[in-house]
Formats: sequence, C-alpha cells, structure tokens
Amino acid sequence: FTVNPPKPRTGAPVEFTTVIESLENELKPLMCELAVSIRSQQDAPLLQLQSRDMGKSFMVEAGARRKITVSLPVLPLVPGKYRIHLWLGRPKTTFDSIKESFTLNVYSGSFAEDDLQIGRTYPVVIPSNWSDTLSD
Repeated sequence: FTVNPPKPRTGAPVEFTTVIESLENELKPLMCELAVSIRSQQDAPLLQLQSRDMGKSFMVEAGARRKITVSLPVLPLVPGKYRIHLWLGRPKTTFDSIKESFTLNVYSGSFAEDDLQIGRTYPVVIPSNWSDTLSD
C-alpha cells in the first residue's frame, strides 16, 4: 500500500495504491471490488472509498499482479494520524481483509489560501461555498 504524495496534505489531491496478487493455483479469474477504509486512531469509521460505489470492479487472473489506484481530488481529513483498512471481495463475499494495513499521516494544508485552523473537534472537512447577504 502506498500514498502519493508521501506526505499528503488537507485539501490537496492524494492517491492510494495497492497491489493485488492472485495465486497460481486459482481455478478461474475473479471479478472483485476494493474498499479503502479510513478510521480514526480510536478506530471510529470516518471515510470509505469503495470501487463498487463508483461502478468499478477489477478482474484478477491466476498468478497475476494487479495495481489498483484510487484518487481523491482533495483530501478531506484534518492533520493527524489515521488507520487504513483494506477489503477485497464482492457483495457478501470477502476474498481478503487487512485491518490496520497502513497508518496515514495527514499534514497541514488548506482548501483556501489561508492555512486551515487546527483545533477542530471533527476530523473531516470538505470544500464548501459560503455567502452572505443583508437580510430584510
């Protein structure tokens, strides 16, 4: 499992890549889906990236290695450490699951020109548009 860039920042693009390897003795190719779950240090679920949600599945052939990458245009996590869990399977069937496969360190960044203010009680922040007008 790898993260690109190696020091991901809040509000910046990020990619997560994993390599799936099938054994030589598999009888037939497997159609599967991948989920990357991001959890807090206390193991609370925060965010899940699941290929099925985007209509994407992957064919894994016997003895083959397949590199799978999921990209986010902006990383919605505030600075801190997070646990990454990986799941490979299809609905109601798990082929492989790795809890705490990786510790993700998120560094300070921003969605705006000014740095994000730390000291938040919520770990997820997403871009949003704000406006104000005079009220009658």
